[in-house]
Amino acid sequence: DCLLSRGLGDVYKRQMVQQVAKGFQAETGSLVCRVLLGLDPNVKPTPQAEPRTEGYYKKRPCAELCALAADLLEDYLKNIT
Repeated sequence: DCLLSRGLGDVYKRQMVQQVAKGFQAETGSLVCRVLLGLDPNVKPTPQAEPRTEGYYKKRPCAELCALAADLLEDYLKNIT
């Protein structure tokens, strides 16, 4: 019984992640950071990291995208209970 319930829980978790990811992609157009950041897909990134300046963080939408993902997960969880 324990293995069966754990297996079903894993399936449920995968379905939940897939649903939330589908909503995120519908909102943003992609799941790929490079695309979300608007970087040129034809330019190979260098291994040298950019300096973490105030300007660096201003041009990164990461916090907003994480908030969107959290909102989508919250909506999903509200709708299943």
